[in-house]
Amino acid sequence: MKERFIVSLLSLPVLANPLNFTVTAERLEKSLSKTSSSVSVISAREISQSGAQSLSEILQSRAGVYLSSNGTFGGQSALRVRGSGSGFAKVIVDGIELNDPTNPSGSFDVSQLDLTNIEQIEILRGAQSIIYGSNATGGVIKITTKKSDLSISQIDLLLGSFDTKSLSFNTVGKKERTSYSLAGSYYITDGISSFNENRTNFAESDRYNRINLKASLEHTLSHQAKITYQTQVLKSDLDIDSYGSDKRDKDNSSYDQNLHRISLQNQLLEGSLKSELSYNYNEIYRNSESSSTNNVGDEKSISWQGTHFLNESFTNIYGLEYEKQSATQVFSTNREKKTLDMSSVFMTTHYKSVKTFFDLGLRHDNHEVYKGHTTYKIGGGYQLPKDITVKANYATGFKSPTLTELNTGTTPLALEPTESKSFDVSLLHSTLWTNIELTYFQTEYDNQISYDSTDSRYENIAESELKGLEFSLAFNYKNYSLSNIYTYTLSKDLKTGLKLLKTPKKMNRTSLRYTIHRDFSFGTDFIYIGQRYDFGQKRIPSYLVGNFVVNYENFQLKVDNILDKEYEDTDTYGTAGRSYFLGYKIKL
Repeated sequence: MKERFIVSLLSLPVLANPLNFTVTAERLEKSLSKTSSSVSVISAREISQSGAQSLSEILQSRAGVYLSSNGTFGGQSALRVRGSGSGFAKVIVDGIELNDPTNPSGSFDVSQLDLTNIEQIEILRGAQSIIYGSNATGGVIKITTKKSDLSISQIDLLLGSFDTKSLSFNTVGKKERTSYSLAGSYYITDGISSFNENRTNFAESDRYNRINLKASLEHTLSHQAKITYQTQVLKSDLDIDSYGSDKRDKDNSSYDQNLHRISLQNQLLEGSLKSELSYNYNEIYRNSESSSTNNVGDEKSISWQGTHFLNESFTNIYGLEYEKQSATQVFSTNREKKTLDMSSVFMTTHYKSVKTFFDLGLRHDNHEVYKGHTTYKIGGGYQLPKDITVKANYATGFKSPTLTELNTGTTPLALEPTESKSFDVSLLHSTLWTNIELTYFQTEYDNQISYDSTDSRYENIAESELKGLEFSLAFNYKNYSLSNIYTYTLSKDLKTGLKLLKTPKKMNRTSLRYTIHRDFSFGTDFIYIGQRYDFGQKRIPSYLVGNFVVNYENFQLKVDNILDKEYEDTDTYGTAGRSYFLGYKIKL
């Protein structure tokens, strides 16, 4: 009753000031008001004021987004958009796709990524396979880092509970015809027991440390051409307990990922055609003392994208992609290597006028195992009187079988891709102070790949349906700002009739900020996660967790879990009680 009262009180409808964001998640710069897809934006200012320490923390309970985590500090966080499973959403940083070819679902662990140097986060919901291919049936998280022609540098320091320490830095600028960006962070904590310490008398703290490095160089060759090199390094070490017990030895796991991208951009046909040719290399290494194997993987891809500006109203995007994945399991006596090739071609058309906009897309993929597969999308919107916009999308999507799924079992099958049909319709209302969005969505997944314990292999045996509502409201008036995000999801396994695992029926995120002056503000965030089910259809109770943050000049004080709630996000895994963190920013 107490939780319901607090959620209801914080969810009272009030008014907000919309931000005129430009989004690029559809591979084309657009005003948010002219984007047919469902997109949410998190700005650099919001990230800075929140006090969040990882990408998973800032994304939790945004519209349609839920992250299930195995442990609080460094525990693997599975990104689920609109109830889709792990591996059904992509994370992209400045054009670099972050995924793990050695992971059974092909997903990227978002807990590995810090928030240093981020300019904007775009959450693109619904099937996006047309432009992002496999693993984008649920949505895409697109991250843009900071750039500037002026030299700007900053150092951030953090101390907190559980002997937590963090140091991060970033510097951006331009020298003649070369722009640069460099950022890095080091985070270490003694943490808490990953296995819920209330379930045992012998719990131990599980240490965690994480290193992130990002670098970018962009050199202008001429008025029509420039070349860019980007790299990211992600490293972490974690003492992680297994499901159902607190491990006190041989529980260390390590994660190392190196990503590189080089791209050449040209302006052709008197500037009407923007051409970009890029090469990406992704290398990953995962090791766990509790396992007899190590996992090594890499992914190489080459792609070309042409953005053709036909006139002020029409723009076409053409794309060609080739990708090769490999994953190797290293045993004590031998190595087993698996490889996979994929290629694709796509085209999208974008139209905009004063009140009308629409998108059309078509994609064809060739896969080494299942040969060809075609997907399509149609979306559009219309601006009605009184600052109201209506828009809708219908798209098909696909998720290719992973290397693990294709090579498990003594007689593995030639698996087909998981297919999806996604529909959503939205109403948006914007005024000087308010921004309100209401979306209905429905997604069907056919031919889903699931593990069959009888045959000890993966098979195309699952089907599911998800539908629900997303409501978001934002308000800015004088010194006050408030946002409220509510997601209602109905999920169903069409084979068994049961609810899907790790899919909360209700989620709510409420943020309230008060700014005394430019350098002095404070605010609260409350996140409500409703009842959901874990393996074995075990019911996991709902929980409400909140935090409080004060920003004063270069100082930031944050209190997490201010209600000191005891709860589990994932069955048997522990979460932290009330904890305190103090940060300081040094601007150079």
